[in-house]
Parts: sequence; structure tokens; C-alpha cells
Amino acid sequence: MRGTGEPTLGALVRTFRLRTGLTQRELAGKARLSVRAVRDIEQDRVAHPRLPSLHRLAEALALSDADRLALVARAGDIDPGPSATAGPLPRIAVLGPLAVTGPDGAVELPSERVRHLLALLAIQPGRTVPYGEIIAAVWPADPPRTARRLVHAYVARLRGLLEPGRAGHGHPAILAAAPGGVRLTVDEDRLDALRFESSARRGTKALAAGDLEAAREQFNRALACWRGPALSDVDGRLRRHPAVDALRRHRVAVAIAFADTAIDHGDHEEAEAQLRPAIVEDPLHEGLNARLMLALAGSAQQADALALFQDLRARLADELGIEPGPLLQETHLRVLRHDVPPARNGGRAVTRHKKPTAAAAPPATTATPPGIAVPAQLPPDVAQFAGRDHQLRTLDEMLTRDAADNGQSAGAPRIVMLVGGAGVGKTALAVRWAHRVRAAFPDGQLYVNLRGFAVERPQRPLQVLADFLRALGVPAENVPTGVEGATALFRSLLADRRMLVVLDNARDPDHVRPFLPAAAGCLVLITSRSHLTGLAAREGARRLRLGVLGATEARDLLVTLLDQHPEVTALDDLVRSCARLPLALRVAAANLNEQRLTVADYVARLSAGPRLTELQSGGDHRSAVRHAFDVSYAALPADARRVFRLMSLAPGPDVTAEAAGRLLDRPAGDAAALLDRLAGAHLVDLTAPGRYTFHDLLRLYSVERTEWEDPPAERAAARGRLFEWYLQRVEAAARQLYPEKSRLPLPVSSAFGFSSHTDASAWLEAERPTLIAVVQEAASGLPHVAWLLADLLRGYFFMRMNVVDWLIVARAGLAAATAAGDLTGQASAHLSLAAVDRCQGQYHPAVDSYREALALARRAGWVDGESSALGNLASTYWHLGRFPAAADHYTQAIALCRSTGWLAGEATAQGNLGALYLQMGRLREAADRYGEAVELARRTGSRPGEAINLANLGEVYHALGRSERARAHLDRALALHRETGNRGAEAEATRILAEVRADTGELQEGHALAVAAVALAREIGERQDEANALNTLGGLHRRAGRWAAAVEAHSSALRIAQEIEAGYPEAIALLGLAAAALGTGDSVAARTAAGDALAIAARTGYGLQEGQARVVLARLRASVDDADRALAILTGTGHRAAIAEARSVLEDARRRRPAHRAR
Repeated sequence: MRGTGEPTLGALVRTFRLRTGLTQRELAGKARLSVRAVRDIEQDRVAHPRLPSLHRLAEALALSDADRLALVARAGDIDPGPSATAGPLPRIAVLGPLAVTGPDGAVELPSERVRHLLALLAIQPGRTVPYGEIIAAVWPADPPRTARRLVHAYVARLRGLLEPGRAGHGHPAILAAAPGGVRLTVDEDRLDALRFESSARRGTKALAAGDLEAAREQFNRALACWRGPALSDVDGRLRRHPAVDALRRHRVAVAIAFADTAIDHGDHEEAEAQLRPAIVEDPLHEGLNARLMLALAGSAQQADALALFQDLRARLADELGIEPGPLLQETHLRVLRHDVPPARNGGRAVTRHKKPTAAAAPPATTATPPGIAVPAQLPPDVAQFAGRDHQLRTLDEMLTRDAADNGQSAGAPRIVMLVGGAGVGKTALAVRWAHRVRAAFPDGQLYVNLRGFAVERPQRPLQVLADFLRALGVPAENVPTGVEGATALFRSLLADRRMLVVLDNARDPDHVRPFLPAAAGCLVLITSRSHLTGLAAREGARRLRLGVLGATEARDLLVTLLDQHPEVTALDDLVRSCARLPLALRVAAANLNEQRLTVADYVARLSAGPRLTELQSGGDHRSAVRHAFDVSYAALPADARRVFRLMSLAPGPDVTAEAAGRLLDRPAGDAAALLDRLAGAHLVDLTAPGRYTFHDLLRLYSVERTEWEDPPAERAAARGRLFEWYLQRVEAAARQLYPEKSRLPLPVSSAFGFSSHTDASAWLEAERPTLIAVVQEAASGLPHVAWLLADLLRGYFFMRMNVVDWLIVARAGLAAATAAGDLTGQASAHLSLAAVDRCQGQYHPAVDSYREALALARRAGWVDGESSALGNLASTYWHLGRFPAAADHYTQAIALCRSTGWLAGEATAQGNLGALYLQMGRLREAADRYGEAVELARRTGSRPGEAINLANLGEVYHALGRSERARAHLDRALALHRETGNRGAEAEATRILAEVRADTGELQEGHALAVAAVALAREIGERQDEANALNTLGGLHRRAGRWAAAVEAHSSALRIAQEIEAGYPEAIALLGLAAAALGTGDSVAARTAAGDALAIAARTGYGLQEGQARVVLARLRASVDDADRALAILTGTGHRAAIAEARSVLEDARRRRPAHRAR
């Protein structure tokens, strides 16, 4: 019993926590406990706290030794957990920095080699680790001749540390020599990795039984075992060991399982606390990040959840060149829709979960019976190997997954295929991995180079089988003389064995089938330049595609190969010159080491001369990159060789079958079959369905081949066919997507048309990089293609707001048109350049370019271009606050369009004039103009124009108090924007809908839409849309009383508006800041902001904002005169909510100033 004067354990923990300034949530995170556990301990609800939990609390609170003892002493009867019977033996920890802890604290390991030995054994408890593996881990390079004897000495030293006073006293040995190696045998009490696995297993059983509470607790205990990445302070080779990878993968699986149960139960913050440490180690894991998004959204951090998605999408694109997968995309939509389990108090969600599974280690090795040959035919391990960590892990996973699934019972061998182009390092990877896992195949390893892609004839099956049989101990005279007999004997000998068979450089499936064993204990590893689809279909082989190295991997490989130590910049230049192809990198390094050149000089030589010729090592033609390509090219039929050559004439990163068909002047179906043939030979890559591309060096090889074999006239004709085809396709897309945009006429029309907006938009988006390249290349050879294509793409770039690409295309089009003296092409280019300036808020340069476009269009007699220039010039004047000039130019544009019957141009001008009236506060006139614009857009079939004007009409109806019609228009507009891909307009419509939803009582939905609008505007770089959306978000924060968040949003909007000189969002931001200041009682700040807003509004003619600013000032001054004037202005606008507020302020001012009522 404790004395009444002593603080309880809970009081003591609470005192220590408050002393450190931590919240319960922060302490739980640092101690790797649940918030509930910390809360229960502090409230003395835990009768028998577990000792590990107390130790973690002490570490998180940074307690002194005296405070730790006090904490343990107050705990009374402690539940020691699994450690209760452990006695004085030290504990080993590998789930974080390697550590050994005894009763008296940390146990110091005597040397790095002893640390490496312990680490290797502790990540494989219960397994006899072969001496060869130990020696390779302890001495990564140049082991001494006495290595094995030294291992015994290190084992003895470790045993003394791990079993003090126990050796030879009847206790079972923890560390013991076994036949062929050393084994560490410990219970889960003594090793954190075993405790983790044990808790995870208990959690999985509870989950399967439907007991989610118990599952969550066990998963939480399992994750609490981790203190950081496994072996984080040990040599990198050990950190990449398959056993460490298996632990890491299991940690991810457990974190996901815990998060699923916690989120379904409404414990979002606990889920977040366990997900974040796992994401630190695996930051791009989509499953972890998807759960973190749900956890954030469920704990009222939706903006953070959406920001996480945007950041992850950017990282996936930058680092891997991919988009988020279906899970992340669906989670993103769920967050936007608030489809997240709510926080719950005591409730339990009944949800079915998949079992988290761990990759199992391969079965324990067994000795081969005496007298049976154990072949070891693997080539020497690759010297100076670097990179391919992901592929090595994947191969390890394939191996361990088979063992975990007990693949032996299936009766079929495991087959893994490494496929890829010439020189990507298939053989090197195969040999490296085979050496890593050979211990899992105690009956031996067979290897053969089948020479499937070589100048020499491929190996004959019978000869290979004869060699294999002799290696397996069959006397030469007993080897069958037929393939069938030899295959049967080969499979019989391997029937009860566990062997690794490496079949290198296979040509096709039939090339390898005679060498496939029938035993489930065997694994066949095949390398090939072919896809070997038949093996995957019939034999169930698994395929791992190998491409060029990543940039970092390529640089690391060069560092290991080179005798010199060049600067990183020079290395990066060499990596690019070699296209990250391993063969090219090795050749380059060999040349540098032999010729004693600097890397910079060698890169200059590669740039100046024929790169493929330079990438040859000495006189060895077989090591040359060109030779590797020659072999593959020569194996193709003539028509496949032709498409390979002509593909180099296509600009851009890839081609489709349709484009290749135009190059060949043959149907797309024929071209597709030939491209598939090239992809099967790994001379091109299939990057997406129907899209084919070269690696850089293969493109150079293709250029060489077409210049050698195809006459110049044939090459020019092929390029001309391709460019005209692109023109016709883009024109068809423009007709479908933005018929209201003015377009220059094409010399040759096409009857082709896209079936839908979705198809047209998807085609343009997929072809965008290629179209940019076509414009740039055509500018110097087929200039009319350059300016016509640039003109056709104006509408697309306006919708997508990809200003960088737009500038490239516009400048190339202008250069081509100027060189050819074509006025219409120049006018169109200036329209694009001006639009880019306007999108970026550079309004004064935009005015200059629009004026130039107007003058050129008038000189050329291009009336549609003249009208476009007038309307866009009006919009730019409007952004600059020159409302009379803007209205005059819109009126001119409308009159010009009517005179020529150009309905689409009139629709655009009418809509823009409506937007001008909206900003001037003339809401009813704005509604009329927008209504006309909608009708005109529908008559011309312009769905983008209809969508834009519907959204604007919705904004006006909202201001006029007609919320139901506003929402209907906005819902329709958003659907059209998403269909047509107009992302800038989508951001603006989303923002307006956010205000409508909030005004009708749906505050959460409104907030989510505002956050999404901000994110989209930032993504596309539309800064005015971003400022508008931030102002909307700030307004919603004000409604919820989140004053600090409101000030932050409005301040960001104000900064952007001032940077781009956009007065309208600037005035709205100032009004938002004034309202936020009123909410917090800061009358000085409110008066300053409202005064600044009034100055802008009065100067530019923003009627609505002028009235709103006067309302704020009237409220601050209790001025009847100000309120009267504000009410008069706002009554003229028709804005219902603003009018109501003005009346309220006026009444309040009259009550506070009685003398005014007598007037």
C-alpha cells in the first residue's frame, strides 16, 4: 500500500509530462503508445502497467535515473509482459539502431565486426547462418585467410556478452556453432524482432476472429517495438539484407492493418501516430499514404490530407515518372466527398479485413545425400555492382512469397524471367541475385549462356542438357543421345532436389522448355531480350522487366567503376550521355580508366563525335554498345527493321501505331503488329497502351540506320505524312473541344472527327509532348505546319493553363511565321503570347502583344483574329481596372462578330462583358449578358463556352439570392468542365460552388470544395484563380470563427493579388481581413483594411466592394451617413446579402445615434 502523502503513478506521469511541456498526444507519439494508454495511466485506470511501457514513457520524458526509479516504484505490481522470466540475460534490439541492453544498461560491443556478426545473426534468429555469408558480412571486401577462425573468436566474445555466467552450467546456448555455420537461438523476450512478429501474429488472429479491439491492441504493441529503420546504424549491405527487407515489409503490412482498424473505429489520430513513422522509411508507399489521408481527413485536417495527395503526386511524378495508383486516386475522391468514417466514442465498426501477411523465409536448407554431385556453375559474382536495389528486393519477395505460400505442394517449379533490352544488365543482376540466394538451394546451381541473341549460333538443347547431366554426376557414356531422353533424365535427377537453374540469354520460350525441371523445390531464373510471353501463359512464369538505371544508380555505378573522383556535375553529364544504360556506363568507365581522360573531356568527345562509336572499349567489338544493338536488329524481319528506322523521324518521346502507320504509309494495324515485334525484341518500350518509345542510345542507333539505309526523299516524305496527320488530328480535336475559338484554315481538310469531348481531350493530353516537339522541328523544315499547329493549340493551352508549353509552342510558331512572312501566323502567335502574359498576371506586356495581334490581323484581313484581339484586349484592360476602355473594346468585338455572323466570337464577348458588369456591381445586367452568352454557346455547340457562362451565371444568381438556380447552374458547369478538361474554369466554378454550399448550410462541404479549388488553382499555376479561392476559403473560416486561419488565407490572397496587380481579389482580400479583425475586436486593423479596400474599389469602379467597405466603416464609426451611402450603392447592385447587412448596420447606427432618427 502507498502512503497517502505519495503521488500516484498517474499523478507522477502527469507531473513529468507537464514539466516537459508535452500534451498527452505528443507524449503518446514519442513513447509509441496510444493516446488512450497515456490517458488511462495518468488517470490511474491501469492496475498493472507493463514495464516496457514505463521504460518508453521514461525515455520520452527524458527522465533522470532517479526519476525513472521513482516511476517504477510507484507502479506497484508491474506486468512485465514477456520479459518476466527472462532473468539477467541481455536483450537484443534490431528494429532501430542495433542495441544490446543488460540489467545495468547498455552493453558495449567490442568492435564493428562483432556488431556486424550480431546483426546478421539477430535478423535471422533460429537459422544456421553459413560461414560464407558471415564472412561476406563481416569483411565486405578482402577477407583475411584466417576469417573463419576469427569468426569463431568473435562468436566466443559475443557469447560472453550475451550469456554472462551461463555458458557450461546446464543452460541451453543462445549462440552456438552448428554444422556449416552459426545460429542465434533466443525467445521473443530477448529480441524485439521476435516480439514484433509475435504481436503481429496475435493481431492477425484476432482480426480473423472479428475481434477488432484486440487486433488493434496487438498491432499497436507490434509497432511499438520499432524505434526507427531496422539496423539504422549498421553497414548499408546489412540494411539491404532480405531478412531486413522482410521485416520492413511486415512493418508496413501491420501499420496498414492497424490503421484500417483504427480508422474504421474512428480513432484517426492513433492511426496517424502509427502511420507517420512507417512513411518516413517508405515515403512513396501508396497504401500507407492512402490511410494517412483518411486519418487526417477524419481528424478535421482535410486540407492537410489534400496537400499530402498533391505532394505525393508530385514526388511520384518527379522520382518515378508515374501517376498515383487507383487506391490513392479513390482515397483522394473520398476525402473530397467527406467519405471518411467519423470519429466515434465507444462504437465499433464491423468491417472485414484482409489478413496482413509477412514474407516468410525460405525453408531451412537440407544437406544433399553423400555421393551426389552438387554443381556450383554460377559465374563469378559481378565486380563493382551498384543499384538495382528495387529489383533485388522484388526477386527476394518472389522467393520468400513462394516459400510462405508453400509453393512446393503445387508440384511445379518456380520460374522467374528477367527481360529487357540489350545492355541493361540482365545477366549482371541474375548473377548477383543468384549468389545472394544460393544458400537457399543447397543441392547446387546450374548455369548456361544459351546465346539466344549473339553472333554465334544459339546453344543446342542436347548439348546444354548433356553438360547439365554431367555436372549432376551422370557419366558421359550414360547421357541420352536424344533431347527427350536427356530432358526426362534431367527432370528425374532434380525431382527431389532444391536447385537454382540460371538460363541466360534465351531467345524464345521453346529455347528454354527442355531445361525446365519438374520439381517444386527448384527455381529457374531466365534472362532474355524477348518478353517470353508463352512461358508466362503456359508455365506461369513471373516476369520482371528491366530498364535503364535510375540517375542515382547510374552515378553510383560510375563511382564504383572509375579510378578518378570527378565532380558530381561531370558524372551527371556522363550519365546522360550514356542514357543510363549499364553497358554504356561500363564501356565509358573502361575507356576513361584506360585513356586517362577527365570525365568532362570524355563527355565533350561523346558530344562532338558519334556517341555509339565512342562507346566501345578498346578493340573488343563485343563490348561495344552498337554491337549489342546490331545483333538484335539483324534478327528482325525487313518490315520490322524499316519501322525501327523510320521511328527516329518522329519528334517527341513516343509514337502510336497510328503515327507509325503514317510514317510507313500503311494501315495502323500493320504498324501495331510491327511495333509489338520491336517491343518483344526490346528495341522499343511499350510505355503505355499503344505508345512506344526508344531509349536514347537506341534512338541514336535508329538515326544511324535510317541515314544509312533510307534515301533522303523517302525520309522527307515520311516526315511530311506524319506532320500533316498531326495537323488534321489536332484540328478535329479543336472542332470538338473549343469551336468558339478562332482558327486559321488548313490547306487540306479531313473528314476525321472525335466521337466525344472526352476522347478529343484525352488524345490531346496524351500527344501533348509530341505535338510540342513537332512544332519545334517543323519550324525549320515545314514552317506552315509550325504556325498552324501552334494556332490550333491555343484553345487547348488556354483550357489546360500549361503556360510553359504554351510559350514554347507560341515562340516557335512566331519564328516560323515571321521567317515566312505570314501575317496571320504572326497574329495568332501574338494572341498566344499575350494570353500567357495575362494568365501570369503580366497585364501591361499582355496589352502590347494584343495590340500587335490586332494590328497584324487587320493588315491580313483576318476578321476572326481581329475580333479575338479586341475581346482579349478588353479583358486585359478590365484586369487593370480600366473599365470604360474594357467595355468599349467588348462592344466593338460584339459589333464585329455580329457583322460577320461569328456567333462563337460574340458568345465570348458577351460573357466577358457580363463578367465586367459583375465586378462593377451591375448584377442584373451581368445576368442578362451571361444568359445571352449561354444561349449563343449552345447554338454553336461550344460546351466549354456554355460551362464558363453557366458558372458565371450561377455566381450572379447566388449574389441575387437565387441559390437553387445558382447551384443547378454550377453543378452543370462543373460536369462540363470536367468533361472538356478546362481545369482553370473548373477551379473557379468549384470556388463559387463552395460559397453556395456554405450559404445553404453545408459548411463542411463548402470548406472541402474551397480547399480543392485552392489546390487545383495552384497545380495549374492560375494565380488569380488561386487568390479568388483563398478569399473564399478565408470567408468560410470566418463563418466558423477560425479567425487566425481566415487571416492567413486572406493575407495569402492579398499577396498574390498585389503581385499580379489584380485589383478585384485585392479588394476582396482586404475586406476579408477587415471582417476578421472585427471578429477579434481589432478595430484599428479593421479600419485600415476597409479603408484600403474602399480606395481600390472607388478608384476602379468595383461597386459591390465599395458598398461593402463602407458598411465596415459605418459599423466601426456608428455612422448613419456612411451606412446610408453604403445602402444606396448596394441597392443598385441587387446583392441580397450585402443589402441586408447594410440595412442592419444602418439600423444599428440609428439606434446608437438617436439624433439621426430625427432627420
